[in-house]
Amino acid sequence: MFDRKKADISVIVPIYNIDEGYLREALDSLANQTKESIEIIMLDDGSTNNSGEIADEYAEKYENFKCYHIKNKGVGHARNYAIKKAKGEYLGFTDPDDIIAPDTYEKLYRAAKRNDSDMAICNAVRFNSEGDLPSNLHLFTFKNVDTVSHITKNPGFLYDTCLWNKIIRRSVWKKNRIKFDEKCVYEDIPVTIAAHYFSNSVSVIRGVGYKWRIREAGEKSITQGNKTLKNLYDRITILRILDRFFDKNVTQKKLHFEKDVRILTFDLMIFINACLDVEQSRAEEMMKVLKGYVSELSTRKAYGTLNIVEKAVYQAILDDDYERFVKVADFRKKVLPTLPYFEEEGKVFAKLPRDLFNEETVDLTNKVKRSLPRFLINSVKTDEEEATVRTSLFLPKINIADKSEQKVKMQLINEMTGEATPLKVKPFKNSRITASKGKWKCEETGEEGCYNYDGTGYQVKIPLSVLTPENAKNYIILAEYKNRFIKGTKAITNLSKYAIEQ
Repeated sequence: MFDRKKADISVIVPIYNIDEGYLREALDSLANQTKESIEIIMLDDGSTNNSGEIADEYAEKYENFKCYHIKNKGVGHARNYAIKKAKGEYLGFTDPDDIIAPDTYEKLYRAAKRNDSDMAICNAVRFNSEGDLPSNLHLFTFKNVDTVSHITKNPGFLYDTCLWNKIIRRSVWKKNRIKFDEKCVYEDIPVTIAAHYFSNSVSVIRGVGYKWRIREAGEKSITQGNKTLKNLYDRITILRILDRFFDKNVTQKKLHFEKDVRILTFDLMIFINACLDVEQSRAEEMMKVLKGYVSELSTRKAYGTLNIVEKAVYQAILDDDYERFVKVADFRKKVLPTLPYFEEEGKVFAKLPRDLFNEETVDLTNKVKRSLPRFLINSVKTDEEEATVRTSLFLPKINIADKSEQKVKMQLINEMTGEATPLKVKPFKNSRITASKGKWKCEETGEEGCYNYDGTGYQVKIPLSVLTPENAKNYIILAEYKNRFIKGTKAITNLSKYAIEQ
C-alpha cells in the first residue's frame, strides 16, 4: 500500500489540453520509474479536451498517482496549488508532453541523499519524431561543473532554468517562500534560480534523464512561441523579477555579471532572432519592447564584454533603426557563425565587411571563452577483457596542433552509485578529425583552409563489464580539459550505444 505521507519525491504534472499521445507517453514514463516511494500529482488545469479523463484513468490504475481538477488559471497557479498538496521530501516537476528515463528519479534521489544536497539535477535533450537534438540551455549548464556544486561556484547553473530536470528539497521551497508567478509564462526562470541560490549544494547527474519535446501536434509550447509580443512582454517581466531577486538576495558581484551576460547573449537574442522572421510592423513593435530593457542593460558591466557585432544589434534597437537592425542582426545570425577565425597575440578574430561595421575585424575572444568543445567517440574496439575507446575533444575553429597544447584527464563515473574510477589517458595524433571536421570555406570571400585538430585525440581503456546493456546506462566518461582559451568538464553520456552482450 502506497503511503503518500512517506513519499521521497512528489512529482507535479500540470495538464492543460495536451495531445493524447503525448500525455500518455509522459505519464507512462512516470509510471515506469524504478524509484519507489514517489507520488505523482497531476493537475488538470481546466482542460476542455480529454486530458482530465486520461489523468483520472492513470489515478485509478496506479495508487501513487493522484489527480486534482481545478479551474484554468495557468501553469504557475497549477504548480503553486500542487505544491500545497505535496508530501514528499523532495519536489520534482515534469511537463505533460515530455519523457523521463526510467531511472531518472532514482539517480537524482540517490545523488541528493549521498551528498546531502538540497537539489539534484540531470542533463536533458530536445526531441521530435526525427530524433534527439541538443538543448542549448543544458550544454551551458554542464559546461564546467563538479559532481557537487553551487551556483555561486558554477555560474553555468544560471542556464539551468527549466524545472523538470531536477528535484528540490521541499523544506527549502517552504522556508524561502518560493512561489511561481501566476500571470506570466517563463515563470520557472526566477523560481529555479532562487532554488539554486537557497540550496546548500547541487548534486549533478550528467547523463540524459529528461527528453524535452518539440511539439509537432496540437498547440505549440511556450518555448516555441518566441514570435509573439505577449511572450516577449512576459520574458522581460520575468527578467525584471530575476533582477529584483538578485538585488535583494545575491551578494556576489560576479554572479550579477554572469546573469547579465546570460540575458544579453541568450534570453534577448531569442527574440532578436525572432524579429528577423516576422513582418516589419511586428518586428518594430518587438524592438520597442526590447528597447526599454536594453537601455538598462547597456549601462552594466556585462554590456562592455559584447563584441562589435552584438553591440551593433543592440545599438540599432536603441536607435529605433529597423533597416540597420535587419542588416546587422541577420549578419550576426547567419554570416558570423560561418566566418573563419584567426589568432593574433592571444586573441581570436574574424574579418568583417567594413561597409557594415566600419571595422575590418571583430574580436571574438570572449565568445570563444564562452564556447563549448566537442567530445566525440571516434571508435570502440574490444578484446577479451576491455574496450579501447578513441575519443576527440576539440574546440571548433581553434587550432590544437600538438598534444602539449591541451591537457585532458578522464574518469569513468557510475552515476547510480557515484563511484569514480580514473582512466589512463593516452594522447594520439588526431589527423582523422582534422581531415573530417577541420576544413572550412568562407561563402563571403571564397577563401578555403583547414583548422588543425591533430593534438585533440585521446585513448582510454574500459573494462567490458561496464559495457553491458544493463550497466552501460549508468556510466559516463567525464573529461576534464584545459587549453589556452577554455577549461572545464565534458561528458560522453551515450555509452549504452556501445553496449556489448556478454
